[in-house]
Amino acid sequence: MAVDEPSSPAARSAAPALAAPIGVDASGAEMSLFALSGPGLALRGPGADAVARAVLASDLATGVHDSPAVRPVVVTTPNTLARLLPDGAALTGLDPHGVTFDGERLIVLADTGAVTHAEEDMIGRRRLLDTLDTLDADTITDLNTRDDHIEHQPPYVLLIDNTPRHGGRVAAVAAHCAALHLHPVVLGAVTLITDTGPVTTGMRTGSYAALALLAAHPHGRTLAQISADLRPDTDPGTAAKRIRTDINTVRRVLRAATGAAKAKFVLYDPVTGRYRIDPTASRSTCGGCSPRSVRPTPPPTTPPP
Repeated sequence: MAVDEPSSPAARSAAPALAAPIGVDASGAEMSLFALSGPGLALRGPGADAVARAVLASDLATGVHDSPAVRPVVVTTPNTLARLLPDGAALTGLDPHGVTFDGERLIVLADTGAVTHAEEDMIGRRRLLDTLDTLDADTITDLNTRDDHIEHQPPYVLLIDNTPRHGGRVAAVAAHCAALHLHPVVLGAVTLITDTGPVTTGMRTGSYAALALLAAHPHGRTLAQISADLRPDTDPGTAAKRIRTDINTVRRVLRAATGAAKAKFVLYDPVTGRYRIDPTASRSTCGGCSPRSVRPTPPPTTPPP
């Protein structure tokens, strides 16, 4: 017989008050994975697996005592999950009572299967919004706030390793993050994919970092903000020069890769002093749309200014 109540007050208190908390912002307030700006979260470096483990635990602990519409679903792969769990760990403790494996909230599929699952869920959610357009809901979050239907959709998290083979497909899913409540969490280095294939040479480490940061802030960042985010321990004048070099490298490499000799790719607005990625040069839609010249994989997301 199913029991909805937790076995003890301690079990109930284990659920986080904020949905999927992943850290704190500059003011010390907790931040939710589902409230980050940008199309997703990318993790790289020695601490990436530890952070991914914390994100996984946070997602699965969210909403365990609430209705299914607010319980996140996590889709991942065997290889990714094996790295995140301790050696020999049994798949237990994922339900409200800590005794059984809840396969409805953690779905483990092969790499291609996981990406395909996310694509199918993306298409299904978009069709649902289109079908229920009379409800005046532009996003899944809007739809979930209404009580005059039974089509509530839970937050969806794709936790997967970054590979050139699937980068473009994951980026297409990430483009609908806000509207469809789809949240890619990608482990591994940021990569760029153009219509002619992945960019494998010519990019500086700082160029990837600058491009990823700008992708997380579609309205742009000033040179001072980029310097503070990427080179906080460097002299401001030196940091500014290096970041300009990094941005110019992005333009040079992408021009060579795409054949678009006059494209800027990274725009500068002299009025606001902000750099931003040219939205006409990056892929922001999916399905049967015409591909643009550059498709960045989901970038690292930093707290908003």
